[in-house]
Amino acid sequence: MLSPRGADEEQLAASHGNKAGTRLSGVGDGGRLKRISAFIARIFRERELILRSETGVRYLVLSPALQKSVAAGALLVLGVVVWTIAAREEAWRLVDAKRQEVARAESAYRAAIDTLGTAVDTATEKGRAESAAAMLNLVEQNETLQQHLKDVSDRLATAEGERARAAAQHEELVARMRKLDEQVRAIASRHSEFSSLMSTLSSGLDDAMAERGRLAVEADRLAADRNAVNAEMAELSRQQTQMQANHEATIERLSQRTQAGIDMLKRLISRTGLDPDKVLPTNADSGGMGGPFVPIPPGAEDKTRAKLVGLGSQIGKLAQMRKLLHSLPAGAPLDNYNLMSPFGVRRDPITGQLAMHAGVDLAGSYHEPVKATGPGEVKVAGWSGEYGNMVEIDHGYGLMTRYAHLARVQVKVGQRVAYHQVIGIMGSTGRSTGPHVHYEVLSDGKNLNPAKFLEAARDVPKQ
Repeated sequence: MLSPRGADEEQLAASHGNKAGTRLSGVGDGGRLKRISAFIARIFRERELILRSETGVRYLVLSPALQKSVAAGALLVLGVVVWTIAAREEAWRLVDAKRQEVARAESAYRAAIDTLGTAVDTATEKGRAESAAAMLNLVEQNETLQQHLKDVSDRLATAEGERARAAAQHEELVARMRKLDEQVRAIASRHSEFSSLMSTLSSGLDDAMAERGRLAVEADRLAADRNAVNAEMAELSRQQTQMQANHEATIERLSQRTQAGIDMLKRLISRTGLDPDKVLPTNADSGGMGGPFVPIPPGAEDKTRAKLVGLGSQIGKLAQMRKLLHSLPAGAPLDNYNLMSPFGVRRDPITGQLAMHAGVDLAGSYHEPVKATGPGEVKVAGWSGEYGNMVEIDHGYGLMTRYAHLARVQVKVGQRVAYHQVIGIMGSTGRSTGPHVHYEVLSDGKNLNPAKFLEAARDVPKQ
């Protein structure tokens, strides 16, 4: 309670405050500062406590400086408690966020593994370009997963830095609290009557120190969680390396198998006298390409991508080889025949003079069906001078076949014909001495020996 002297002082201060307010009204910032100073002076003015007990009455004077120190200590304790609670909640939030990111990374990795298994199971000879595209997609998923893992690691490092800064700030606050505690205890030594108040302050400081210990335990737990996450990331990196090795091994097996198929088809086509590398179109023939050359930086992912690009080129070449093989005019235009006159220089059957024979003469039964030796488009169908009734078929890749001296033509110009489709009837029209088929094979307008194509029929199946 306040003594009468304290009441008189309060009334006097209020009177002075009113007078000061009257004098300073209308003044600018300086007047406001003085009013604030007067308000603080009224709040922390000197007070006198009257302590009554059975033994008597004691008077205790509270100076403004002491009151300000006590108020500052209380506000500091309150600030430390609020900051500690906020720091703990932020630490938990960061840990939960990192766990969720690791779970998402693990899920993405497992999805990539499942996709790889499916792609490898279905990577057969019929897969060709589709298998290469699926594997390229897996490599891109690996790149995304690696970037995601790097982001998680960077965020963990950021969280660790924030935790260290928070710990340093906490240590600084504790040091200030200890210094304040020493100051308060020094004041209390001069005022033994404040023993109960000091006990309360000491209890608050002890609670703050206990909270600091708990936060230290939480920090250790966060460090343990971080180590666990780092171990998980290391395991994911190891599994990614293994997956990369599996990718490269799979690509290598497919590349070897594809190259073996290309070599086999090359041998089959070469038996006809054709050079597959010259017959097949180049990139320049199939369309224009260009653009600036931008090299990519070396790395494991780039190495795998380069192997995939090489595999894609091999698969494309294999597909071209198969298409060429399917278009080759292999076999004979007759089911039953006798080779009467071979390709090359011969004695002309009519004049008896030496002459160049550009094809082969296949004799057989009159009106026997004449069949196309390969798929293509009919370019000539009808009378053609000394050839008599003739059919000429364009098989693509610069390859043409001619069937001459037919008794009757059964196709039209522009018609698409299939392998072994009947195109006419054997006869003896034009410059001929009897029923037979004059059969020619041309590559870019140059006559080739049809006998090699007849022999190739034993090794080149037609579907």
